[in-house]
Amino acid sequence: MRLLLKFIFFFSLSLSSFAQMDFQYGASARSYPSLGGDFGAEIGYTQVVWGDHGSSPFYGLIRASLEGSTSGVVNYTDSQITLYPISFLGFGVGHKENDIGYEEFSYYDCSSLRCSGNLVKEYSFSKIAYGYGNILTTFKYTEYRNTYNDETGASKDVAEYDYILAVNPKKEKQAQRSYFLGYKLGEDMVGIASDQHQFLISEKDYQINLAIYQMKIDEFKILVGIGSLQSSDQKPGATVVFKFTQTLAPSFALF
Repeated sequence: MRLLLKFIFFFSLSLSSFAQMDFQYGASARSYPSLGGDFGAEIGYTQVVWGDHGSSPFYGLIRASLEGSTSGVVNYTDSQITLYPISFLGFGVGHKENDIGYEEFSYYDCSSLRCSGNLVKEYSFSKIAYGYGNILTTFKYTEYRNTYNDETGASKDVAEYDYILAVNPKKEKQAQRSYFLGYKLGEDMVGIASDQHQFLISEKDYQINLAIYQMKIDEFKILVGIGSLQSSDQKPGATVVFKFTQTLAPSFALF
């Protein structure tokens, strides 16, 4: 899949008309089950393949992107290609790698789990957005095929840091459903969001549900969310999410 992503990326770069580079960076934090956060950046290249981007939502795009993030002890890179046959409907594939070099998580017993190591995730997804007046709703469905590198050969269950879960060694299938419903207040937005994950081999799940407020000031966005988080291995608890983003070069893609 990595070769396919590189081919499509460089092919899109060869098309010069109606194309645009985009770039943003930001930071995020979560309060439960323990306080933590990360810093990341994303660069993308979008090519309009049909229609007039500036006059209506009826146009098609292809976008290649590369994202990276670090918390100091947990790092990941995520390369992705998304095809938008129409601006509010997207399909894509991606390759994500997590590198974890930490074994002092308060919510894991790393003596019995494999907390550090490399996690590789190949995935495909589809997403759709719909807006009417000040109302906006989106839905995204993603299927992952996960491989967990185990150089020790111990075959311990793997700590999925993002989802507070211990999952099947070596391989896992993961399904993600993300929902959002929002109402625009000028440049700002209020809404509710839900992110749900199922690990099909381990038969475990994770979900976070939030009420959010997002403020936009020029190229800056500040998001605060309050809600609940739980997983099969973590009891439900209240959580606060904070996210800051600065967009230095915007994308043609709507979402």
